Amino acid sequence: MSNLNPIFTTIGNKTNEIPVEISYKILELFSGGLYSSPTKAIEELVANSFDALANWVHVLISKDLDSENAIIAVVDDGDSMDIDGLKNLWKIGESTKAQIQNTNKSGRLPIGKFGIGKLATWVLSKELTYICKQKNKYLAVTMFYSNLDKNQTNQNSKLILDVRNLTKDEAKQALQVLKECNFDLSILFDNNVDSWTASILSDLKPMVKDLKMGRLEWVLSTAMPLTPDFKSYLNNKEIQPAKLDTKPLNKFLIGKNDKVAENLGLLSDKNDKLSNDLKFGVTLPRLGRITGFVEVYENTLTGGKSAEWGRSHGFFVMVMGRLINMHDELFGVHPLSHKTFNRFRLVVHCDGLNNFLLSSREGIAEKDATNELKKYLTAKFYEAASWYENWISQEDVKNLLSARLGKIPRGLLKRPIVEMVLRATQGHIPPPRLTKLPTGLTDKEKEFIAYYKNLIKP
Repeated sequence: MSNLNPIFTTIGNKTNEIPVEISYKILELFSGGLYSSPTKAIEELVANSFDALANWVHVLISKDLDSENAIIAVVDDGDSMDIDGLKNLWKIGESTKAQIQNTNKSGRLPIGKFGIGKLATWVLSKELTYICKQKNKYLAVTMFYSNLDKNQTNQNSKLILDVRNLTKDEAKQALQVLKECNFDLSILFDNNVDSWTASILSDLKPMVKDLKMGRLEWVLSTAMPLTPDFKSYLNNKEIQPAKLDTKPLNKFLIGKNDKVAENLGLLSDKNDKLSNDLKFGVTLPRLGRITGFVEVYENTLTGGKSAEWGRSHGFFVMVMGRLINMHDELFGVHPLSHKTFNRFRLVVHCDGLNNFLLSSREGIAEKDATNELKKYLTAKFYEAASWYENWISQEDVKNLLSARLGKIPRGLLKRPIVEMVLRATQGHIPPPRLTKLPTGLTDKEKEFIAYYKNLIKP
């Protein structure tokens, strides 16, 4: 970033202050462990938009991330923040999402609960600016991470963040930077959006150089909740729910005619009020009801774009609509047969795990809570593997018969059949039991059959 601070970090009149106590050393260790990739950090910001009950979120990334003026921005139309909200934002490890869940009318459950999403910004940038609209008021606040303890000790740095009041014109001026990412500002100012938040990361850190747009798109399409009331965009391209290009050979619904659940002594149920993939379920003793499906494909799901963008095979464990094992296709289960596993896809929704998640949302604190889930998932894999092996055997038989017939000379296979039809139509032999022959043939038609027989070379 240039020596002059960008206008969005300074514009407006100071009206309040936010005291923040934070340790550089703790922040570096904590956030670095949580968000080891830029993709994960951006996902966390989008999760905040979802929890703010947004209908849409735009992720905007400068085309040239090497530029000193490059930015990463996340803009949404969710419930924004007033001065109290901005103060609560910087209470690390505290979150009001659970309380908000009890009062919001949307019925949407929060997918974050630790109040640490803002730490994702630390690994990406040296400056973080929030510009908010709520109740026809525009507020802005900027965190300059460079003002933290330069000695990088364990001592807390006591910072004062200026809260700035902006006019509508000043808010438009501050957000002009988003137009460089082809964002249409009229979405915020001309469509009567009552509430919105723009989070702008500037003075970006070297980690952003590792950002891969294809993988980020895959994460936003796969790892985030896919609900009709929440749309996400990456540089103005709507992110479509992740779909595979090919249809599965077979699909099993968890809880529907579920032999695995029966063998494990688990209760299966059906709720017709839910969607097709969720109406059937199985109840685990510690984790409650789980739903989902198993798919088996003819061809491997590994390689190609899936290797570059993300994976399509293995276990996908969803908690509160969010994927928690993005990088662990086995979900801690012992290695399974690659012959089937690379063609296998199991998506399971298990909201009961939410009580056992670690702060990174990629680890689980209680092993016993996951053992019963792993036991069920493993059994479902072997059920799918058994089906696939049986399908392979049947295909081998078909292919073997086809190969054998293909090696027989045409004359040896076809000529005897035509000879049999001719003799039967002439009345020399009884009609074959398994062959349907035409009746009432004229002499010319019978002669044609004889002529056709002679054309077939032995």
